[in-house]
Amino acid sequence: MRITKIEVLNFKRIETAEIDVDNNKLLLFGPNGAGKTSLIHALLTLLGYISEESGVENIISGLLARSPQSHIRLGADKATISAVIDGKKYSLEIDRFAGTTLYVDGERKDTTLRFSLSYLAPCVVRNSVDEELWEISLCPPGINIRDPRIAELVRREIYLLGIEDFYFDMVKERGHWINLRDLAYGLVRVLGLLLAIYGEPEILILDTFEAGMHYDLAVDVIKFLTSLPSFVILESHIGLSVKAALKRGWSVYYVKEGEFIRIRNMDELKNIAYAEARAFAEA
Repeated sequence: MRITKIEVLNFKRIETAEIDVDNNKLLLFGPNGAGKTSLIHALLTLLGYISEESGVENIISGLLARSPQSHIRLGADKATISAVIDGKKYSLEIDRFAGTTLYVDGERKDTTLRFSLSYLAPCVVRNSVDEELWEISLCPPGINIRDPRIAELVRREIYLLGIEDFYFDMVKERGHWINLRDLAYGLVRVLGLLLAIYGEPEILILDTFEAGMHYDLAVDVIKFLTSLPSFVILESHIGLSVKAALKRGWSVYYVKEGEFIRIRNMDELKNIAYAEARAFAEA
């Protein structure tokens, strides 16, 4: 699945946003409360209306418990969420009073797509591919993998964690087996990411993905994600993630107060960093 464009109007913190996605990879960068999660939730809302997979529906309903009408931006009566997926434009119109209507290439339709989705939040991983992975706690770690195929995937990519082995709810570190509860939180997050990519989900969403990770580990994860065939969207708060993503052809947007600004090179990133530093100094 390839998503090449996302447009949002009057949804949560977003008044209007138009996002172009190159190479199926999108990074959202900016402060807390800026609107990054609003864009992710808008995309999830649209995907929920076009998916026929029960696992995907379980993930989305768990994240967006309220009706889409409740997410319409304050002061507006309607919201629109659109995405170009595999060359077709899917648009969801949300009316505060009249409900929702789905359009495909401008025609009103009730349609479904089959796709898999994984979501990595700071404290939970959800993967629609396998029931064992539909929801796993990361804080405290509730990872308890019995499926040897899943364990095999973790072992294949375990270099990212810098540990030696993985089994059930234990990891081997420096020659000793320890419980996952005693592993550094950043490494637990990376393990959660490896569980999220099991089954090669077509859509992978990472919420504050670098939480608890050292900067160099976050950069290694960006490199790893670039190699995946999945559509990947993640939100970040650190400049090194932006640099790593730009270097590898990701689409990067700076998000501030619901506004989305494309970052195309390091000079533009430096200008944003200088402006933030001045604002901090003058606060």
